[in-house]
Amino acid sequence: MPQPVSHEAYTDARVYMDQALESKKGIKIWCDTPNDAFRLRMRCYAARSKDRQQSLKIYSMEHPNYGRTPYDTLTFWRETGSGEKIRGNPGDLSRGQVLVIAKIEVGAHKVEEIA
Repeated sequence: MPQPVSHEAYTDARVYMDQALESKKGIKIWCDTPNDAFRLRMRCYAARSKDRQQSLKIYSMEHPNYGRTPYDTLTFWRETGSGEKIRGNPGDLSRGQVLVIAKIEVGAHKVEEIA
């Protein structure tokens, strides 16, 4: 099923993403089924994309918010109830009923310069 075209159709996704932005590291959303978690993640992606499109209309090319949204600092994945990340086929709907919306952490990895 195609995603809605209206910017206002994604209020639910924006509420969750706003909660993640206001939190220290992010949030976990316990969905009824893995399919519900998958759909909500797709709605979050679509809402973020709509906001980027909106910012192209609002801001000039020189403005730092042109083509950007505060939600760009978030990452999304699904987990099982025990915290195992769903890896491999992201469309695997046999498990993964928890949607994680986390802030992207800079400095979370060891980095070394190439000699």
